[in-house]
Amino acid sequence: MLTKKKTMGGCGSRDKDIREKLGLPQQEFDRALQKFNKISAIKPGNPGVSFTVEGLKSMFPENPQFAAKMFKLFPITDFLNFLIGFDLFARLSIKIQNHGLRNYDQITLFALVSFQYPDLSSQPNIQLQKISVTYSMAGKMFKELINMQSSKGQLLCKEDDLAPILLINTIFENHVSLDLATFLIKLKSELPQVNKIIKQHFQGKFFLKSQRIRVKDISSELLPTQLIGLFNLATPWFLKAQSLQMCYKYDGSEKFNFNKMANSLLGAKSPVIILFRHKDQAKEYVFGFFCSSYWRLSPDISGDRQSFIFSLTPRFKIFSHSSGEGQSKFALINPIITRKSSQHLSPRYKDSPGLGIGGSGYEQHRIWIDGRSLQGSWIKDEDKTFQPGSILGEDVYQLKIDNIEIWQLQVSAAGQSTTFFKSVGSNSFLSDSNMSNTRELNSPFAKRQILKSVPIIQEEEEDHKVQQ
Repeated sequence: MLTKKKTMGGCGSRDKDIREKLGLPQQEFDRALQKFNKISAIKPGNPGVSFTVEGLKSMFPENPQFAAKMFKLFPITDFLNFLIGFDLFARLSIKIQNHGLRNYDQITLFALVSFQYPDLSSQPNIQLQKISVTYSMAGKMFKELINMQSSKGQLLCKEDDLAPILLINTIFENHVSLDLATFLIKLKSELPQVNKIIKQHFQGKFFLKSQRIRVKDISSELLPTQLIGLFNLATPWFLKAQSLQMCYKYDGSEKFNFNKMANSLLGAKSPVIILFRHKDQAKEYVFGFFCSSYWRLSPDISGDRQSFIFSLTPRFKIFSHSSGEGQSKFALINPIITRKSSQHLSPRYKDSPGLGIGGSGYEQHRIWIDGRSLQGSWIKDEDKTFQPGSILGEDVYQLKIDNIEIWQLQVSAAGQSTTFFKSVGSNSFLSDSNMSNTRELNSPFAKRQILKSVPIIQEEEEDHKVQQ
């Protein structure tokens, strides 16, 4: 249980006793004390002793309702209880490991607060199987998970917005409600970064400013900011990225040029996310592929075990690499062959230009984006590289793509150190003169600098116009 002992937040000797009792580093302790005194000062005439719900809400402008729930369920009456209560999420203290609620991970505690489980601090042994979670409860909680990633305190979404609904569709499937234990198992399976995000959020808000989460805000028709929040919860890549930069856009206003799209992939210096929109009458579906490595031309494979297929609508779902039979085929680029480039490509692949994603062979893809006609593209529910399941819907096979966006995730050097980018360059499609120049370069990033000035694949020749 949280102690009821009242402790002044401004006494030097008492502060030292609290810090030593909890085992917090000095820097983290000092910032938490500063935050506590700021909140407490909102209560007129009694600063530094306790704080009001208005004070706590001022610290959660992006999630005022969650702040009110925290205030109601945790008896945070003084600075010591303030530290203990928020360290249950931040996990910085090395001396309160025996606290009853420390047995629960961050997302379980977050859910219990969000669902307003009564008198949480006095009931460390909670039977999760007996708590029922409905659509409405889940929507409010998902909204709070996404809003906590707001860097400037603004609301990223409401409970009936797109992102919570997409996640509800994935978690609940055909169920009207789920018990909390099952709900959390499914949630952590779909959002494996959720505990890390919650931990970092509370560390950044109360203890370490450097840990604050800053969701990327971009101008995209297919990837609104709240969906980037879902990607943060599902994969580490978006949190690593310092920014997102668009490197290709197709919206139907001009003829689709596959080689132009392929060049944007081959020229990328960092991981990329490809977004496709399939539009069938009044229905719109968004899906895509994330590639964590350099792109190379067929017959070489692009991608690695950190790459994945995803669905955004009608549900948010990531299809990760699966250890199936045979060699994994993450992605293949077969370019449109031109006069100047035909001598560089194996004759075996000249008749099927396009982008193949997934599969176990050169013709067994999960997704095929046809290089000559987008209307020839298709999608399947399973392959031998990625996890099985319906990406768009069981009745969707032939794709009608009307919008494509490709974004580079600008990852720092430290973020790239564990990826394919550190040691592997690209198998570029160059003319003979450019090929000879690249032999003199040792760094794969130095190779990319040469590629900036010339097309990697010839994009325009009169005898090979790419038709929409």
